[in-house]
Amino acid sequence: MDSNAFLPDRRSYMQQTIEWISGIIQGTLPHPESLPIRKQSNYESWQEVAFNRPDYYSIKHSLSPTLYKPIAPWMGRLILPNLSERNPIKGVWFEVYHAEPQYQHLVGQVVSLCWIDDPQVQANVRAVTRDVYFNDDACYTL
Repeated sequence: MDSNAFLPDRRSYMQQTIEWISGIIQGTLPHPESLPIRKQSNYESWQEVAFNRPDYYSIKHSLSPTLYKPIAPWMGRLILPNLSERNPIKGVWFEVYHAEPQYQHLVGQVVSLCWIDDPQVQANVRAVTRDVYFNDDACYTL
């Protein structure tokens, strides 16, 4: 970081950092108008355009079985639940595009999808679960 760089209000970056840390320790956080303006994330920019959102593409149409061959018995779109829904369903939403013959009535619906409470399955899930850490640039856009 450039030690000669200053903020528009003529404070140094170090001075601003010390003020923020003091405010956190003393319980007097800076006023919202003094916080830096959050820039729009790339994801938010992309979401503004309709064709970048999954709901733009309807699955309410029939596919010709002569032209379309599914690659798996179950196919669809995983949807991350809203924050308030995550704990109750303990899984994700799944929009069904293709299903096994006995479950054709689910095609076009959004259903809850979660891991079965079987010890072997849970062991497999734990074996492949990895933490995700975001760098400062990624955190800034959240």
